[in-house]
Amino acid sequence: MKIVELINKFNNSSKGKIIKSICLLIFSLAMVTVVTCAWLASNVSTTSGGMSMHVSGENSYAKYSAYYIQDIDSKDVVKGAQSNTNGENNLAVGLREYDLTFTSVNEYAPIVIRMELYNIDEEFIPAAAETKHLNVVISRDAALDTETTSTKLGGVLSSVGQMACSTSSGLSLSATNKTIYDTIIAQYRSAGVASTFATVSNNQITKTTSLTFDVAYTTSDFKTGDEGRSCLVVYMVIDYNSTLTALYAGQNSGELSEMNDCDRQFTIDNDLSNIDVEFD
Repeated sequence: MKIVELINKFNNSSKGKIIKSICLLIFSLAMVTVVTCAWLASNVSTTSGGMSMHVSGENSYAKYSAYYIQDIDSKDVVKGAQSNTNGENNLAVGLREYDLTFTSVNEYAPIVIRMELYNIDEEFIPAAAETKHLNVVISRDAALDTETTSTKLGGVLSSVGQMACSTSSGLSLSATNKTIYDTIIAQYRSAGVASTFATVSNNQITKTTSLTFDVAYTTSDFKTGDEGRSCLVVYMVIDYNSTLTALYAGQNSGELSEMNDCDRQFTIDNDLSNIDVEFD
């Protein structure tokens, strides 16, 4: 009997129909799983937290903006602005959920914060060829970190996050959200220098209450901002630290192991409380 006739006979038999139905069902379930996992990976949420912000100087003030990728499918960059509550400037930011299964999406987690500093005292404005310095101090709210042991990390940003500050003289204030984000993230990754609140040594964890960044600036870092006023522009990046995040995931492997492959994501709460800019 020819092979074609054998195939036709099998396809038309009861056994053949059952096997084909089972194969079709398996294929359909596989497709549903892929689609479901992709949906979960592209619709992760963010956790927001409010930070108060201050600039030293009697008349100095600042405008803060946060740039981040909200939808990893479109890669669109969203710009969030500061708010004013009871006379206090606040900025709400939060890293997107960390994905243990689709680890490639974590490269879209960093947040860029732009600081526009206005009415700087004359003594802190550099001359033509001069370089001056300022400090950006990031503080955390220790009360939000419920993990008090010295051997385990809590589920807050100061446990698994890292930060870096810099200027970018070639970046225009009027650049698109995407240009600002891509430029600063590329600069941050190229520098490869960031600081963490948490430090691990000999399986012991210590955490500082604040981080201080020494930022050098020149006249080229001043731009024309609101109403034609001159402002000094400084950028900060908030990101996951791969070593600390891996440690946190390992310490919580019992809980994370209960998740299915499509849902192995965990949320980090933002416990950062203040951004203070201090001129030397």
